Amino acid sequence: MGKDHIIKSIRSEKVCMTPDGFVADQLNPEQFMECHELFFDKILEIHSSDITSIEGYGEFNEECKTEYGSCKDFLVGTFESKASSPPSCCV
Repeated sequence: MGKDHIIKSIRSEKVCMTPDGFVADQLNPEQFMECHELFFDKILEIHSSDITSIEGYGEFNEECKTEYGSCKDFLVGTFESKASSPPSCCV
């Protein structure tokens, strides 16, 4: 079973895997204020998904497994990889 199929089977029916919309980071404060209730509605819909069968931390690979076994490993691995790479503005 592929990653997308597994994720689809555990997510809430209200959560769309390919949503139409906008990126909140690209909104100015006035635009965000106009639609903030929709943002929080979506967060609550995502929260209603049952992910009790998922173990670990990080992004899913193609087998729908996470890369890190603990939150500490995820944080250390994530920040170490970013710290070892120069910011794109400096390359």
